[in-house]
Amino acid sequence: EEGGIAAVTSGHRAIMTPGAYCYLDSYQDAPYSQPEAIGGYLPLKKVYSYNPVPASLTAEQAKLVYGVQGNLWVEYIPTPEHVEYMIYPRILALAETAWSAPERKSWPDFHARALSAVADLQAKGYHPFDLKKEIGSRPESLQSVSHLALDKKVIYNSPYSSHYPAQGNTALTDGIRGDWTYGDGSWQGFISDNRLDVTIDMEKETSIHSVTAAFMQVVGAEVFLPETVVISISDDGTHFTELRNQHFEVSKETPIRFTDISWQGEAKGRYVRYQAQAGSEFGGWIFTDEIIVK
Repeated sequence: EEGGIAAVTSGHRAIMTPGAYCYLDSYQDAPYSQPEAIGGYLPLKKVYSYNPVPASLTAEQAKLVYGVQGNLWVEYIPTPEHVEYMIYPRILALAETAWSAPERKSWPDFHARALSAVADLQAKGYHPFDLKKEIGSRPESLQSVSHLALDKKVIYNSPYSSHYPAQGNTALTDGIRGDWTYGDGSWQGFISDNRLDVTIDMEKETSIHSVTAAFMQVVGAEVFLPETVVISISDDGTHFTELRNQHFEVSKETPIRFTDISWQGEAKGRYVRYQAQAGSEFGGWIFTDEIIVK
């Protein structure tokens, strides 16, 4: 929205079309259940939640926000029927957002009408997303997770990207799990040397039975699963004993994939180190949302 806000505050009209709400080429449901798309996750509810008039604008500036625009890029969309599938019913949510005062909007009411609209579109021969079969958000993202490393200090041996910081230095031990897209503010991204390398200070010697991190693959966005994972433990934060060192096959054959990579066993130590290295063939981003220690 930054460009639109800059335009309006300098006296120009603006059409709001931020990618987080208006790019309909993102997945609209759990990616594993959908035709291949460029990535992202933009369900109907999020489109409907958008308010195109930022709270930072004055009443006079708000008058210069002339509307919103939906965008559909078709490099992953080969047929007109697939276009309809990606547009409907999200374009209905965007239209109501554009034409309605925020205080008049009601998600439960709209959702019921959207279900009816989808049935009507299907009856007329269109090919909308079948809203009544919606899976919804990644289950892990719906509630926080409690574990031994919760709120513990994370030492970054390799920095996270400023473009995908999530909650910053607390992101990997705050109990918050990510949804179906790396851009949702809960997944932390690593591109420096194509690796994740962090050490968690458990504050005291701790008996540990498992260490787990989730990773995603979105081939179209050059986000890949790691090729090598090393999980280690230490008493002093300098000398580490490896608990798991494993090489994985990284392939583009599965465009979208989510997987947990864990160690399980018996160990004691104060410091837990997790390293994940991208492959030499594809490189790309590494994303994770939490390092769970139990």
